Amino acid sequence: MPDTIFAPATPSGGALCVVRVSGSESARVLKEAFSAKTTPPRRMTYGRLLDAAGETIDACMAAFFPSPHSYTGEDMAEFYLHGGQAVLKNALARMAALGLRTARPGEFTQRAFLNGKTDLSKAEAVMDVINADTSRAAAAAVEQLCGGLEKRIRDVEQKLREALTALDAAIDYPEELEEDVTASLPAQLQEAEEAIRTLAENGVRNRVLREGAKVVIIGAPNVGKSSLMNALLQEDMAIVTDIPGTTRDVLQADADFDGVPVRLFDTAGMRESTDRVESLGVERAKKRADNADLLLLALDASRELLPEERTLLARLEKKPYILVLCKSDLPEVLSPFDDSMPKIARRSRAVSVSAVTGEGLGYLRSVIAQLVCPESEALVTNARHVALLKRARNAVEQARAAVDLDCAATDIREALVCLGGITGSAVDERVIEDIFRTFCVGK
Repeated sequence: MPDTIFAPATPSGGALCVVRVSGSESARVLKEAFSAKTTPPRRMTYGRLLDAAGETIDACMAAFFPSPHSYTGEDMAEFYLHGGQAVLKNALARMAALGLRTARPGEFTQRAFLNGKTDLSKAEAVMDVINADTSRAAAAAVEQLCGGLEKRIRDVEQKLREALTALDAAIDYPEELEEDVTASLPAQLQEAEEAIRTLAENGVRNRVLREGAKVVIIGAPNVGKSSLMNALLQEDMAIVTDIPGTTRDVLQADADFDGVPVRLFDTAGMRESTDRVESLGVERAKKRADNADLLLLALDASRELLPEERTLLARLEKKPYILVLCKSDLPEVLSPFDDSMPKIARRSRAVSVSAVTGEGLGYLRSVIAQLVCPESEALVTNARHVALLKRARNAVEQARAAVDLDCAATDIREALVCLGGITGSAVDERVIEDIFRTFCVGK
């Protein structure tokens, strides 16, 4: 029988603090450390948390959740205390004195998974909900927490199991069933493959909701890159001067653009330089641009296009980008529609902005959000899930192409193992430990 664990389930220093207990000793903890004579199941009861000498640690509420109707599936108790540091310290000391063990990170949710109270995709979504910094990231995490992904995976698993059952029967009774199974199998597998592909593509598209989209501002010196960064963030993050080459290193800040988490980068002005430090900054800018989800090519709209900017435009063919025409509060000289502009610029999405007046900044944020994360169902955001879905899709593709029924059956079993790695029905202990190790204590 697992030992009984305890941990604070809320950050310290707030108005309230929750101390959570899970395991077979939960009822004893309430009996020995709580002053109320009874604690009816699933009802908050007022009383006092007592130390070993019977002295009051805190006047508080407590609740008891008997197995299996609890978060972990075990007997659980929770104490709702005042949030002072001394109260929490004394409460935790009391739990330890009662013979309980401090919970490992994520151990409550891990026990919930091991006891069949949740599947692995929903368990992983717990931390996604906690870590979500934007409305769309939170909505995606809640959708997974409520079982949206699990249901879609179970539906695909059902299709594959039906195909596998038919295959196994045809292998055992080839004369009676092989012809019928061979005729119907391609359509069954194609349907499953398309469902898996849709989920995988959904995950690739919505990865940014979990990780944040890497949006990199590039351009020549003194076009307004740092001013653009400050204006988009609405704070003075980057130093702004009229001296070319002020920005030497890559600056990074997190932002929320229309509910999409964005990691915004300001980079050194791209030009040839004999200054060693500036040259290092330019190299870092190029590396950051190569790994970006979206580039913002900042151009000074109050002057003609520079030769180095024509070079930058020529490099943008294979990378999503927006032309940002800065300094729109000044008389316009540069337009992407001028005949003098390169063809790639005339075909580009361009947004005029002013860091001084704020013109165009709201629209630019919306365009960035739409490009890096188009509005769609966000069932998959986890890179681990995407990798498993891609492996499952490849296995189903191999099953469709297999000539031998035994080979097709083996490939379908491989696909089921991959899908089971998402829900937790086919995952080894090491993977489970790695997943829950990333959780906070008390969850």
